[in-house]
Amino acid sequence: MDILLPNMKGIIFDLDGTLIDSLPGLTWALNLMMEQWNLKPFSLEETSVLVGNGMKQLVKKALIIRGRQDIPVEDSFQAMKNYYSKCWNQDVAPYEGIPQLLSNLQEKGIPFAVNTNKEHRAAEIMLQHYFPKFWPFPLAGRSDLRPQKPDPSGAFFLAEQMGVPSQDCFYVGDMEVDLQTAVNGGIKSCAVTWGFRRRKQLEPFNPDYCAEEPQEVWGIIENCMFQ
Repeated sequence: MDILLPNMKGIIFDLDGTLIDSLPGLTWALNLMMEQWNLKPFSLEETSVLVGNGMKQLVKKALIIRGRQDIPVEDSFQAMKNYYSKCWNQDVAPYEGIPQLLSNLQEKGIPFAVNTNKEHRAAEIMLQHYFPKFWPFPLAGRSDLRPQKPDPSGAFFLAEQMGVPSQDCFYVGDMEVDLQTAVNGGIKSCAVTWGFRRRKQLEPFNPDYCAEEPQEVWGIIENCMFQ
């Protein structure tokens, strides 16, 4: 880690757990779905282990943990989507320091984008709601247009939208799937530890940097772009 990135020209962020602490809203929706099946609810910490590969996978893993593989995943997924559409912003907020980080990027003319396994429209609504000052900016959410992370197709699309070669981008995320996406795309990465995973869980994926707060991410960018 801590290598020089002299060609960094664009930033690709993950969404959930990186820009926004969306875990409370996800947990609310998950537990409303679980209540529908008379199943034990999940804590925030338990839900954090389930996220990262889209809502359907979250639902599937939750039912397995509760020993109810007999319950249809698709029905449960649709139920959770319905609940989430009503409580997605329940106790949800950007992480402290993220608005300032985005402001710094905007002021310096550094393009940024978001790559997420959240459904595209849901991600669009969330970004527009919490970051109206910066919206719109390039977004690649879950859709039928391209494979989801860790496939790098979304990252390549975003690099093109920013007008930046993908090898000159910097991928910032809090999950294993983000670091795998960066590796698969040949993109430098920064693991962040304020989200859904801790440093010891991310270090085995050999991120180029690791940051414990958004200001550290800006420090890395400054060192690499404005030295």
